[in-house]
Amino acid sequence: MITVNGISFAQNDKEMIDSLFKPVNGRTCQGYAKRLKDKIVFFDLQRKEIATLVRNPHGVFLVNSHVVNGKRFYQYSLGEYNKPIFGLQNLGYMAENAAIEKMAEQAGI
Repeated sequence: MITVNGISFAQNDKEMIDSLFKPVNGRTCQGYAKRLKDKIVFFDLQRKEIATLVRNPHGVFLVNSHVVNGKRFYQYSLGEYNKPIFGLQNLGYMAENAAIEKMAEQAGI
């Protein structure tokens, strides 16, 4: 299980099912997550890719991402639809960046 900003994401079906009966922080998992070398890819409950938390030489970013014909595409930032999923709604630019940096530290990337 990957928990960022107090919101949990299952890494497999067992963790998702367990969260239904034993909620983490009083909540079930918001979706799925897959940890890669320098990033974490997040998926909705239907396993559709929605966002990626990445650390690279330029900094830490949480961006919209999706796959089309086997190729991953990224947007520069997180869209308004996805901000509530990660608890980032109603934050200013600097507060949002600080929250994303904290998420990366919590996730260990």
